Amino acid sequence: MNSVSIPLQKTPRTFVKKYVSTRMGFNVRIGNVVENKNGTWTVSLNAVIPSFVKLNDAPSRTFSYVFDNVGKAIVKYDDYDFDFVETPKAKDMDLVLMKKIDLLTLKVQQEILDYGKFKWGKLSSIRHWMGSIHGIISRCIRETSFPSDNVSKKYTEYFEFLRSNNWIRIEGRNSPQIVASNDLTKLHEILLNDNLVKDDPFSISDAIIGHIFAKHYVQIRDELKIRAPASYVTTTKAYYADAVREGRAIPMDQNTLLSKFRTYHYTAKSPTYKGFRFPDIVSELVTNNFFSYTKDQKSIIAVNELLDRLLPYQEELAQNVMET
Repeated sequence: MNSVSIPLQKTPRTFVKKYVSTRMGFNVRIGNVVENKNGTWTVSLNAVIPSFVKLNDAPSRTFSYVFDNVGKAIVKYDDYDFDFVETPKAKDMDLVLMKKIDLLTLKVQQEILDYGKFKWGKLSSIRHWMGSIHGIISRCIRETSFPSDNVSKKYTEYFEFLRSNNWIRIEGRNSPQIVASNDLTKLHEILLNDNLVKDDPFSISDAIIGHIFAKHYVQIRDELKIRAPASYVTTTKAYYADAVREGRAIPMDQNTLLSKFRTYHYTAKSPTYKGFRFPDIVSELVTNNFFSYTKDQKSIIAVNELLDRLLPYQEELAQNVMET
């Protein structure tokens, strides 16, 4: 019997698929292909982001986020073959994916922020990177008022941030003074009256900074570009997203958590800022009751109080599930 070889028909879809599989990985899928009037084709790209959940007492699962239209390629047929008019870039697609994941998990993120609103200010990176805001708030608490010209020019951006969000205000025309706003005064009173903090300037300032961080997190991260403290939020979200999808507390070692952290980290690059040490981040989160350690101290596990707040979002997060 003679064999007959049938050459693979090359199309815009197969041409882009080959490029994607060799350059961008198998998690990128080909979407719709549209022929344009100028003789080119636009090929949309979709993505599947898997998250493997290892379980000790049940079959492990792979959850996945599925996103459409995360990038595109434009191709043309020139002489004997297809060629790119616009080539998809992995870096651009990564940033789109991070934004989509950030949007999908926005409610979970806000619950985590609210849970820790009086704790965030105790974490070292937040104290350091929000030091300028901390200094202005602390002075408003210690003093009835102080001259606005006492604010250094390098603090102007942080001063405007606090003023525009109604945490401080200016009084007087001839000699403008910075004073605490009604919102700041009220929060100060609540912290003391409800015994939420110790009656000392440092504890009070830490709690207020934590509250401001929780309430204005996205603005602090994206507009003020204070991004290092986001690692605490991302790490917490990276663990609880899987725990919520599973519907219970699950042990997770630090290497696995770091891998998941990189999926949720809101930038196309891994964190490179000075002082980033993932074990320290995890340790601080445990100390401040965002996680607990398992009995053997080898893994972290959920804190029930936080997990219970997040479980109502289980259906939103569990898109596709495959047992392995």
